[in-house]
Amino acid sequence: MYDELQHLGYAVVPAFLSSEELERFHREIAWWVRQFYAPPEDPATDAVDAIALLDSLASADSSTIRDVRQSLSSAGALGNIRKKVFQHFEQMDLSLCSEALVFEFPGEEWPLQYWHQEASSDSRISVVFHLPLVDTNSHNGGLRVARGGPWRELQPHEGMPLGRRGRKLVDQASFDESHVQLLLNRGDLVVLDAMTPHAGGPNSSKASRLFAAIRASTAHNRAPRVTRRHWGSDA
Repeated sequence: MYDELQHLGYAVVPAFLSSEELERFHREIAWWVRQFYAPPEDPATDAVDAIALLDSLASADSSTIRDVRQSLSSAGALGNIRKKVFQHFEQMDLSLCSEALVFEFPGEEWPLQYWHQEASSDSRISVVFHLPLVDTNSHNGGLRVARGGPWRELQPHEGMPLGRRGRKLVDQASFDESHVQLLLNRGDLVVLDAMTPHAGGPNSSKASRLFAAIRASTAHNRAPRVTRRHWGSDA
């Protein structure tokens, strides 16, 4: 896995979460959403499917949607998932930079559809853990990664910040022409070098796309920019 991360800029760990863990996580997400949004004609229970709840949220007012997004980015709903990730990759000696639950409505246009590097917004970030909570492909905006492994820090597009998630890169067309579309099952885990250009895509499906993102530094990258990443104890 560490060889893939070093040379490709990403690696996939299939079925990182079990079906039981996924079901429990969906219940927790539904609970967080319900703190700000009560869908019409729906019983007051957290047993609802989180994706169906988010699909319903799409018709809510913009302030409610904003409140839900902010809640899922800061509520600590990723605590148990983060703990499992950090234990699994213990030899990286990880330290948390940021984490969020992110959702994309069908047909929504959003900044993460642009190619970007996570490390361009925070030089401490050396690795990103991307965990889809629905099956993903090109139709629902699944993760795309650039070919060629981790890149040097690339030129960002002036005036196009993506907040904590990096900056839009200048040469969008070249990445669109040559990239890898990851076909992922819910519960898979993508480990992504923070220097690897990546992007989502437009969600042309009929259901919301939901994923978790955990951004972390390693012991080798807690100072400002270094020229080489260190993956695994033998790096």
